[in-house]
Amino acid sequence: MPRNPKLFVSGRLIEITARVEEGLPFAPNKLIKILLKNALARAQTKYPITIVSYVILGNHIHILTIVQDPADIPNFLEYFKRESATYINRLLGKKKHTLWCKGYDSPVILDYETAIKRLIYIYLNPVRANLCERAQDWPLSSLALPKEITVKRIPRNKVNKLPNRQMTLLEIEKACLKLQYRGEETYTLKVEPDAWKICFTETKDRDIKDLNDFLYSEIRKEEDRINKERKYPVTPLSQLAIQNIRKQYLPEKFGKRMLCLGSTKDVRVKFLDWYKTQCKKLPKFLRQAKEDLIYYAHYPPGFFAPGGFLSSNLIPFQTPFSELG
Repeated sequence: MPRNPKLFVSGRLIEITARVEEGLPFAPNKLIKILLKNALARAQTKYPITIVSYVILGNHIHILTIVQDPADIPNFLEYFKRESATYINRLLGKKKHTLWCKGYDSPVILDYETAIKRLIYIYLNPVRANLCERAQDWPLSSLALPKEITVKRIPRNKVNKLPNRQMTLLEIEKACLKLQYRGEETYTLKVEPDAWKICFTETKDRDIKDLNDFLYSEIRKEEDRINKERKYPVTPLSQLAIQNIRKQYLPEKFGKRMLCLGSTKDVRVKFLDWYKTQCKKLPKFLRQAKEDLIYYAHYPPGFFAPGGFLSSNLIPFQTPFSELG
């Protein structure tokens, strides 16, 4: 049994983070953008999660999403990983190459103050990483995108191996043209940047315009602060766009996996105490499953049973969220 079993509660905002094993395969150019949007749209069509925001950097992805059907979260991410890995491996000319690290982080956001901080953090990831001066300039971000994007299905055999050398922008454009497919099968990538406010009592009835004005104001302030304190010049996006996706890179830092994110210690402790209480019920279920070969019955609500099956959803009075807001 995992040390910290996954737990998803309907109607709650969570932050998903996943990282590749090595390298910087997600260059911010048109070709990679088309392929990743296709993979996201196909995954969302198959497993309709509510995407609030996302940002993809060279070796990892952040997604803020609202849990509807808890079982859709791992299925969505697994599908996206598989499709994006297939596309990248086709570009690399590799058949059986593991792209993504196993697992993912998915802490629950406990209050609206933390939700705003995480939105700011996610959008400003490329700014902090010295990749651009303004968050809206980053090509692999939902910040500058329309709320709905229709994409045509890209068959795997349309994605060809790229040359080993660094490509020019013209060569990247030609590679994009080769992806054009006459089939009529389309998918829609839907981003709902305002949906997060319904997750918290304090923001449910607030004007979304006021919330967004505050959010974007804080983003601009943080951008100005980062740019003012920047020690090294920003790498031009035109240079990053032609970066070889085979570039060797091993991350030096890995973030600690978290169960929850909250603005105060009391809020976090309250949730963790409740979570630990639920975890104490797991051994009893595992014993029963072993004796009776039952993989669903009596498993604590919201947790995933052995084999990845979700036993049941959580309803509000079973959780501490009604008191947390």
